[in-house]
Amino acid sequence: MSKNRYINTRFWDDNYISELDPIEKLLFLYFLTNPITNICGIYEIPLRRVAFDTGIDKEMILKILDRFEKLKKIYYIDGWIYIKNFAKHQAVNPSIEIGIERTKKELPSEITAKISQLEQASDSVGQPVRACGLLKPKLKPKLKPKYIAKETFAGNQVNKILDIFYEYNPLTDFKNKTQRKAIEELISKIGFDKLKGSVEYALKIQDDKFSPRITTPLQLKNKFGDLISYSQSKKSNQSNKIKTYDLRNL
Repeated sequence: MSKNRYINTRFWDDNYISELDPIEKLLFLYFLTNPITNICGIYEIPLRRVAFDTGIDKEMILKILDRFEKLKKIYYIDGWIYIKNFAKHQAVNPSIEIGIERTKKELPSEITAKISQLEQASDSVGQPVRACGLLKPKLKPKLKPKYIAKETFAGNQVNKILDIFYEYNPLTDFKNKTQRKAIEELISKIGFDKLKGSVEYALKIQDDKFSPRITTPLQLKNKFGDLISYSQSKKSNQSNKIKTYDLRNL
């Protein structure tokens, strides 16, 4: 019997997804939408089925799964797929939430135990536990990418702008050179204070029906004209309006 799986259109705006290569994007979508998925995002599937459906060879699938696990996105545990944030990609309502809990109770106890072990390890300070094969002990402590980037890269004003994006989108990559360059160019054109206000305004209106979709610095740079037009069209909310800037050289 067929099932409905809903993917939020913001899936493609996600920093993590946008930086995957085409094969990784295909595999990520496959794990979200294939016929074996269930409403809790934990299901058994053989790699030969994944390879047959996607056309990706088994060795490459294992390599990609290893990358997904490193950033705690998708795990492969004894033949079972565990998608950590599966619910956020679905249209969740009270009935679905009840179904999710019911489905989790039907999972094998050894799988739920290993998932619980993964969750506990992820919540602690340290490198995430790996799921392919046997669970391995934690290695040396590792800070969150946000703070590693702050220590590694110069540019206090750039990091302050990224901090604002990070509060809205926790997947913001402080090390991404393209995103950092977009901020630097905007600062050089309109100044830090005006850019900061523009970012705060852009993220504030993301729930508005017709607002431009802006969740990354590069999107802000590319859609700055759209943001200005949208701001000017909301004449009833003068406090949220931002000044028109010269975008010709951005």
